[in-house]
Amino acid sequence: MTAKAPFVYSPLFVDDRRPAIVLAEGTTGISAADRAPAEWYVFDDAIRLRINLALATGRPLLIRGPSGCGKSSLARAVAARAGWNYAERTIDSRTQAQDLLYQIDQLKRLRDAQADKLTEDERFYVLPAPLFWAFDAAMCRDLLLATGRQALVPETIKIETPWVLLIDEIDKADPDVPNNLLVPLGSLEFAIPELGVVVKAKPDRLPLILITTNEERELPPAFLRRCIELVIGEPDAALLERVAIEHKLNQKLDIDLADLADYYMRASRPSEQPRNVAEFLDFVRAWRELELRGDEATRDAVLEAISGRASK
Repeated sequence: MTAKAPFVYSPLFVDDRRPAIVLAEGTTGISAADRAPAEWYVFDDAIRLRINLALATGRPLLIRGPSGCGKSSLARAVAARAGWNYAERTIDSRTQAQDLLYQIDQLKRLRDAQADKLTEDERFYVLPAPLFWAFDAAMCRDLLLATGRQALVPETIKIETPWVLLIDEIDKADPDVPNNLLVPLGSLEFAIPELGVVVKAKPDRLPLILITTNEERELPPAFLRRCIELVIGEPDAALLERVAIEHKLNQKLDIDLADLADYYMRASRPSEQPRNVAEFLDFVRAWRELELRGDEATRDAVLEAISGRASK
């Protein structure tokens, strides 16, 4: 059988630079679960290819995989390596598609009404949401400056720089949410009827939109057809060791890191509990920080406590 030739292409994204991330005002920022620096993320050829396909086609990148495999932290890592602006929105059962585009500040409207300052100029009540910033940050800035809300424009945002936008855990949303995002994600534009304007992404700096799912709910077929898909599977021992080294966990560790990775991969566990990088990193941290000693029974007990399930 002839071996498959490797992909050869001119990448639009190259993960060899590591500047700081710029966060958009009003985004949720970096979660506690993803507290590791973005420059420690380990890319592979499959991830690089799909990022470049998403950039080349303008389509969102839908990331599948078990919890803890690095789906959410990938977006921050891409933004850091590319030097792009970054925004994220974690989805829950109450999220509506509108929440990702723009919102009307009803609280400000109420306060203005009570103070007899209510205006018919809707610009004063429109709040840009992540897709608005990602499509046209200059319009967001101008809108906020014109209405005296300059405090909502972060000084660190680079207006002429593209964006990486993370829409995290979209499977937690009502099924109508993915369907209602088909047009803005497909055409990279949306209307704001209150202002009589259309927000459209700039052709020379299209955003990279990454969407994660934990497979808690099936996504609509029409939505899936518009995405480039990336599946992050279970790691092998070599990848676990490489990631732990990137995270500097091999330093001051008095047990062989390769042995821990090999044990983690060999340890029995329920079939519904996939192995993942985040769990292994905590496993290694426990050995290092607590200076653990002991035989295989100790390893079993530590892994059981960290995973939350018996590893028998």
